[in-house]
Amino acid sequence: MDYVVVSPISDGTGTISCQHGVMPVPVPAVVKMLENSSIPYITGTSHTELVTPTGLGLAKTFANRFGALPAMTITQIGYGFGQREIGRLNALRVFLGEEQVQSTKQPFNSSEMDQVVMLSCHIDNTSAEALGYLMTKLLDIGAADVAYSPILMKKNRPGQLLTIISPIQLERNLVELVFSHCGTIGIRREIVDRHVMQRFTTIIQLPDCSIRLKTVQWQSINKTYPEYEDLVVLANMRSINLDQARQIVDSARNVLAEPTE
Repeated sequence: MDYVVVSPISDGTGTISCQHGVMPVPVPAVVKMLENSSIPYITGTSHTELVTPTGLGLAKTFANRFGALPAMTITQIGYGFGQREIGRLNALRVFLGEEQVQSTKQPFNSSEMDQVVMLSCHIDNTSAEALGYLMTKLLDIGAADVAYSPILMKKNRPGQLLTIISPIQLERNLVELVFSHCGTIGIRREIVDRHVMQRFTTIIQLPDCSIRLKTVQWQSINKTYPEYEDLVVLANMRSINLDQARQIVDSARNVLAEPTE
């Protein structure tokens, strides 16, 4: 099975002069093509345009997925060189090869994987209150997950390992929050591939409230469960516990699933 993998799209910064005048990087056409897409997009230190609308259009059309180079036996390498001076090698590199298959399964579908940035740092000089506040701020701006793990640091100090998983485009905002709200002076970063389940939401109507049901799917695996916040509302309205609220929702789901005459 032939397929195309494209690395994260790396653009420059600043502005670019074109027939329409001086425009910001990324140019509006590139921004529009990135809108509502899962294409990982990164800005670098080159003060010029590195991603053109034509180039991004080709990548968006032909890529089966975006991410790291898969394990492969390389048979050919091709280069396409640009003419603009950008302060480093200005070239597109393409590898052609045969995948080193580890099992009989086919490569993962692009809809089953995405890329995220994973940020981490050690903290031993910030209060628990400040760390809790920082977690709230990180989640509020869109971090996918935030966690603290207890560790023992240098000088025998107990500390916390902060780990943040986030969409790549939020990285700068997250780094700014961490540096502003805790005492760390360095943050490690890693771009990682992530297996993800597709998510769908449906709503069932009870006599006194609506309950959102989240369905997650990966290949043949399907799971459906009610949103926690809606269970809390139901439990509070009927003065019952969460298990009883969940049983009510399950019963309502079973009734809706029964065939009608």
